[in-house]
Amino acid sequence: MRTIAEINEKIAKKTAVVWTVEELKSRVSEMGIKEVFSQVDVVCTGTFEPMESSGAIINLGQTDPPIKIRQCWLDGIPAYAGFGTVDLYLGASAISDLAAKNENLEGENPERGGGHIIEDLIAGKSIQLRAV
Repeated sequence: MRTIAEINEKIAKKTAVVWTVEELKSRVSEMGIKEVFSQVDVVCTGTFEPMESSGAIINLGQTDPPIKIRQCWLDGIPAYAGFGTVDLYLGASAISDLAAKNENLEGENPERGGGHIIEDLIAGKSIQLRAV
């Protein structure tokens, strides 16, 4: 068994074996836990993913004549409408209605969700708005 000091020394020397969780899982199924444990020094478990408590509140600005949005989709991803006439909440982990129902997603990326829309909005990209 390696100690933390030994692993830190390997990290300093840039000789540590570092795997992601996905790599670890696939290798455990191939080699077993004991063999994997003997090979890996560090497992990266961090993530860069939208989480369920993350999101964006978006105010579209009132129109003339005024409107009230009851349902809304941004690039096919549902956004919550209802707490203001033109205010929306887009959850970062929101997925398309079709992906949620496991329906055919012709031409759509089933992995695209609210976090991607938020990223696009921050980058100044155009987003398709569909509202009822």
